Amino acid sequence: MEDGGKSDRKARKQGKKRREKNDVPRRKRNTAQAAIQYEAMVENGVCSLGGNQYSVSLKLADIDYQLAPEEEQASLVESYAQFVNSFDAGQSIQLTVMNRHLNKAELAQSVEFAPRGDGLDAYRWEYNDLINARLASGRNNTVTEKYVTITVEADDFDHATNKLAQISSDAIAQLRAVGGCRAERVSGEDRIRILHDILRPGEPFRFEYTDLLALTLRRRTSSHRGRSISPVMVTRSVSPERRTHTIRYCVSVICPRGCLIVS
Repeated sequence: MEDGGKSDRKARKQGKKRREKNDVPRRKRNTAQAAIQYEAMVENGVCSLGGNQYSVSLKLADIDYQLAPEEEQASLVESYAQFVNSFDAGQSIQLTVMNRHLNKAELAQSVEFAPRGDGLDAYRWEYNDLINARLASGRNNTVTEKYVTITVEADDFDHATNKLAQISSDAIAQLRAVGGCRAERVSGEDRIRILHDILRPGEPFRFEYTDLLALTLRRRTSSHRGRSISPVMVTRSVSPERRTHTIRYCVSVICPRGCLIVS
């Protein structure tokens, strides 16, 4: 009887441990999808964040703030404050300042002068040697990029696109008052490049929307008749607005002669 009681108690303890182990939630895997909190990035630069939130990014050029007189600096700060406070409820902005290291070989190739054989190549070689010496010393090998990301709330994608187009146009005009700052909208491909440079620095960036769409196209040829069948594109788990954009792009660019699209 004692052995039977010990066995029952041992079985109950083991069963309790199994239940407690099963109750512990598994740790989620660290994936790119979990780290980057957005649902879709459209080619025109509109990003769907989920929860009826959408955003666009503006790239800002440099202004001569440090060289400006003190009164002008105060005016620039006031103009920038007016720009920040110009957004309504339900709208938000985020300023991103990114220091990006440049590839020395690519930078040297882009700024060097090629010989022309006109008797002035000695000056060109002297300039190229000066540039290479600066690059070798580690100076001026970084570039600072500044972005303003505007986020709004909208009922659907089309409404968000129109709303962001108007807000970004007004923001570009307002930023001109901040020391003549030039701003331009960032495309979807460039926004993905920014994320790539942050998450995978030093690795080459290889992404184009045309490649992404072309991967879904397949061409088949009937062997017994020798006739070519139109490309077939299959879309899965795509929102209506993205599906419409993809269909228009495929019909007009990838397969203007016609293709069968199945969703």
